[in-house]
Amino acid sequence: MAVATRSIKQGEKEVYSTALRIYSWTPTTFIKREVPPERRQKNLCGECIVDPFVKELFQIEASALKLLSQTKIKVPKLMDSGPDENGLAFIEMELWAGIPGSRVKEECRMPDGGKHIDTGECTLCEEKAWANAESYLTNVVLPELAKLRSKTMGLDGKVVPPPWVRYHDNRPSWVPKVSDTDRYVFCNWDIGAHNMMFQYGTLEVIGVYDWENAGYYPPEFQFVNRSRHEFDAQFEDIPKVRHLIALLDT
Repeated sequence: MAVATRSIKQGEKEVYSTALRIYSWTPTTFIKREVPPERRQKNLCGECIVDPFVKELFQIEASALKLLSQTKIKVPKLMDSGPDENGLAFIEMELWAGIPGSRVKEECRMPDGGKHIDTGECTLCEEKAWANAESYLTNVVLPELAKLRSKTMGLDGKVVPPPWVRYHDNRPSWVPKVSDTDRYVFCNWDIGAHNMMFQYGTLEVIGVYDWENAGYYPPEFQFVNRSRHEFDAQFEDIPKVRHLIALLDT
């Protein structure tokens, strides 16, 4: 049986991939794609590693970018999204020229004449970027998200809870709840400096990307991801997970 050919944008070049996503660039855009069947990795049991919510997550991000473009939060411009000709999910957005938060400390990012160090990792640059990120979160992102409210849970009819909820409750789908009041707030449970882009030379925040993990939920779902340790700890906080599940079912 012939293997389906992945739909490629003009000038698209794959940059890196994970078990669940393929990331690529064109000269002006950034693209995320669902991993096709022929490239799926297998776990220790020999089963293909898949994300059963990947299509919903890409659709959520597309909807979130459209919504947030009307706020003070700087987000990438959505260029295209949907299933490609093979039915695989993808999302394409504008490509920012800057430094991803996860790579800031790889070297000193200050201009010549003002560098902290000549070679190696620069913790001072990381500290500066993280301080700028914290200020942007406190003064722009969180206040703007708090203004966005809805009577319906999720986003555009799709509910995909945080991974720590899905880890403990693997139901195949979640039903959006509807309230008499706009008690649901726009949340993102993977927001932090690692998902921000920073300017060369100043390390000021350009904007925030990666909005798969978002939607209208009770305010308890809002989570600022400041470290991998804090993120991983959410999976072990059983009382919190149970509370979040109860909120989803209420």
